[in-house]
Amino acid sequence: MYVLLIKPLIKQHLLLEQRRYVPTAYRTTYVQPIKMKKRHLQKNTDHIPDGFTLVEAIISLLVLAIMIAGLFACLTFIAGSAQRATYETQGNMRVIKTLELLEQYPYNMVTTNYFPIEYVTDNGELVYAITTTIVEVSSPTIHKNITIDHTWKDGGIQRHTRYYSIKPE
Repeated sequence: MYVLLIKPLIKQHLLLEQRRYVPTAYRTTYVQPIKMKKRHLQKNTDHIPDGFTLVEAIISLLVLAIMIAGLFACLTFIAGSAQRATYETQGNMRVIKTLELLEQYPYNMVTTNYFPIEYVTDNGELVYAITTTIVEVSSPTIHKNITIDHTWKDGGIQRHTRYYSIKPE
């Protein structure tokens, strides 16, 4: 009888050593942790395309074309503004030269006859013209009103600037 009781205990002990078996009387409730599947952690390459679609390529080219057109318009505007500023600066210098000549002349010699129309043409087209008009005024004191008109052509547009000065007696 003794042998019969030991045999199941030895068998139970061997099972514990080999398989880590825990008898049902000693078992505790064990909940396994939730394991995340590997496919959720990795990129899902089944639905990601490898390149651009035709629609994406056309839209990106359209956006690029709009940007280049805007840049070209901006550069054209800047070049035109620089050219207009150059013409105006040259005109201002010519008018200042005329005003300095008027300052040097005595009062009696300052007449429209001494300052004829100054103009420059290029292949029959007006480049610029400076017209000096001098009028003697006697109210309240005697002086001369000087009007200088500067006209130039910028592309197809004719531009005009007027300057005023006074020469006292």
